[in-house]
Amino acid sequence: MAMNKINFQNLPNTTTPINSTNLNQMQDNTEDYVDETKTSINADITKLLTALGLNVDTYSSSSTYAVGNMVIYNNTIYECTTAITTAEEWNSSKWTIVPIIVNE
Repeated sequence: MAMNKINFQNLPNTTTPINSTNLNQMQDNTEDYVDETKTSINADITKLLTALGLNVDTYSSSSTYAVGNMVIYNNTIYECTTAITTAEEWNSSKWTIVPIIVNE
């Protein structure tokens, strides 16, 4: 991820003493930078989840599933390990996470 240059304004220098106004300005600039960075990271995560097809849950509490069926639940791919013959709410004990990247 590319980092943006932080553009601090009105900072103290060797001829300007540090005071509460300068410190408040630095804090405001830092908070703005952190907020912008969080927004950028969240946008990147959303793009990645969309590219991987993980942006929409496919598990349905009104469906049944056979062993081996795969669904997306909470942005994670799961494989059914115990048949679900009656529709039910999510039960993690009947599913196992399917890794996207496997390091062999």
